[in-house]
Amino acid sequence: EKNTFNPSKRPRKEPIKCPGDDSWTLLSQGAEARVWKVPKPASDEKYIIIKERFSKAYRHPTLDERLTKQRCRMEGRLLEKCRQQGTLENHVPKVLKVDSPLLYLQYIEGKTVKQFINDAIVGSENTNGDDPSVSLEHLLTKIANEMGRLIGTLHKEGVIHGDLTTSNILIVEHATSDAREDGAAFVLYLIDFGLAKPLNQQKQGKNSSNISNANIEEKAVDLYVLERALQSTHPQLAPSFWTTLEKAYVLALEQPSVGVEQCQTLKRLEQVRQRGRKRECFG
Repeated sequence: EKNTFNPSKRPRKEPIKCPGDDSWTLLSQGAEARVWKVPKPASDEKYIIIKERFSKAYRHPTLDERLTKQRCRMEGRLLEKCRQQGTLENHVPKVLKVDSPLLYLQYIEGKTVKQFINDAIVGSENTNGDDPSVSLEHLLTKIANEMGRLIGTLHKEGVIHGDLTTSNILIVEHATSDAREDGAAFVLYLIDFGLAKPLNQQKQGKNSSNISNANIEEKAVDLYVLERALQSTHPQLAPSFWTTLEKAYVLALEQPSVGVEQCQTLKRLEQVRQRGRKRECFG
């Protein structure tokens, strides 16, 4: 039988939210999914997050359903993998349920790092405080350090985020009395693992060097995406922000004796930068 599928005539799938249900709040919508904040009655947690991957009109329905299910499950698995590692347990949201095309997640009350940094910069311009402990420079240094540590830990545990931006990192502030031992009065959470993927597992053999090289490339590209996002979203940040982030990244990889200059991922990052500049110049 002749295939009569015509993507131009296929209606785009409507949001999963029931018409007239005002309890669902749309937080964001990207190319792949909508993110809803939904009340959770009769529970200690007031809200949950429901991430809804919507269908693509240009894909065949069977392929679309299979890809959506695969990506929804992959995102859930990688979040669970991160939480199983003690160092990342409290830095990614809990997965409550996977029911393609929906992913049910823990709701985290906080600002994005993008919003936090912008608010902090505006706030510093409107105050004349001289207290170095709460100065903008001091605060940004702590954020850069925490970001580098978190991303380094993620890579060490074998996960590539795929879309590292300050919009995909949440910052949750604590009262001064609840500050951690290192003095940080906030916790960072990585969110939106929709483009995330696991690193290739290295095994002894003739292909082990190829796998290692590919993993270094994946990590470097992940960092490059973040660096470009910082440059475009926060052009007012000083170069020291990225330097601090790099140092914390290397320490998180447990390579303190290697140093920033000798870190293979950061060496590869410079090559990725050069390729990016060539594309900008020559298309």
